[in-house]
Amino acid sequence: MFLLVAIYALVEFAVNGFVLDSIEMSDAIFEQCSFCDERSNRAGSRAVSNTLRDYMSQNHINILLEQDEVEVQQRYPNENIDTGHSCSKTAHTMNTVAKARMIPGTARLSPEGVTYDDLLKLAFAASDVDHEVQVAMDIRVNFGSRWFGKCKNIGRKTCHGVTGASRGTNHVIVVMQASNVMTECIGGQEHLTFNIDVKVTNAAKDKTYSPVTANQKQCDALGGLINIRATDYANRYFRATNFRELRGTKLINELESKLQAKMGSTVSVAITTSGKPRSCSRFRRDVNAIKERCSKMKTCPNDFTRMGNQEICGKYMGMEEPNCSIYGETASVLIKKSGTHSLYWCTTPMV
Repeated sequence: MFLLVAIYALVEFAVNGFVLDSIEMSDAIFEQCSFCDERSNRAGSRAVSNTLRDYMSQNHINILLEQDEVEVQQRYPNENIDTGHSCSKTAHTMNTVAKARMIPGTARLSPEGVTYDDLLKLAFAASDVDHEVQVAMDIRVNFGSRWFGKCKNIGRKTCHGVTGASRGTNHVIVVMQASNVMTECIGGQEHLTFNIDVKVTNAAKDKTYSPVTANQKQCDALGGLINIRATDYANRYFRATNFRELRGTKLINELESKLQAKMGSTVSVAITTSGKPRSCSRFRRDVNAIKERCSKMKTCPNDFTRMGNQEICGKYMGMEEPNCSIYGETASVLIKKSGTHSLYWCTTPMV
């Protein structure tokens, strides 16, 4: 029996190239998917996500997430520490690295974990996963004395290996990213054709994380600065990297297995309306003409996404000002304030 099921699954994979045999669309959604621009990509992604959620729920399908697939890391620049002393004692952090990793060996992502606002319902699987955040840094203190009104450095002390950790919860989300979406007539029935991609992101639930406890005793001579800075950096890490894409060989293999399609491949899914196959219109535009029109639509470079309704693409770069010129002459830096901090993007026009 198992062998027959396995053979059937392989045949379905070969014939359809995608886990869904059909996708339900209203007239309004069908029209949106026929614009051949970013509106079509958004509408197509949402329609496929909705159908996938239903399919996975009905068939009790989960996506397995291995521990080494949920690990992110962020390096931070050196930063001055407010010691309250203008000359006798000044300090700064060095070599600061924050990491977050999944605690369980395996997590199961399913449609039941998708919440109302999961990236405007583009998610088709999600789950809350226990995480641990680790912060590691060095702290250097410079000692000084005033001579004739000037502060002279008279020594320094560096405390290496300051570490702290805290546990909390991350919401891991699997989001559909359909591109080059268009509708076309195949065998007398309308089909949704698109390039398939999936993004897996995780969002830290800040309130579930307790304050970081640092190994403070080894640096007692620095005057209680360590615990304060480790906690601050942990909080900053989560604020600055609220969404971070996860990508790994095991994860990609798992997604391709569940979707029965290679990431980046082109798939076509039959469209139904009110449960019935949607027949092609008598005045349907020629398929080649549609494809030619779609090939002229503007797109974003790899790793960039469209920002709002503007014809501008952006890539989040973190809290350090980046060198955006590496992305071409038209690239520029975008700065947004988040409290007392600055967040940076590289932007470039769609082409």
